Amino acid sequence: MKVKLFMSSVAICAMMPANSSQGVVARGLQQEPCNIADFAEPYGVLDFFDAAAFLQAFANMDESADLVHDGAFNSFDLLAFMRAFSKGCD
Repeated sequence: MKVKLFMSSVAICAMMPANSSQGVVARGLQQEPCNIADFAEPYGVLDFFDAAAFLQAFANMDESADLVHDGAFNSFDLLAFMRAFSKGCD
């Protein structure tokens, strides 16, 4: 059996295989991003993986990286990401 465990001050989750009779154990798991900088799971935690996911989306000109919704990928999107990231999650 494989167990995947995420731990932080916000999210703790242990996942069991779908065919396991033990099911899923979850406590305090946030299903939605906490702000526009929360690009990667586990949601509710801002870390390196959020920054890497944003930079990849920005480099690929993915619409999810257009954080100021002006149709352009520029320094305003980078600044919006940095502001949201520095605020952290509640």
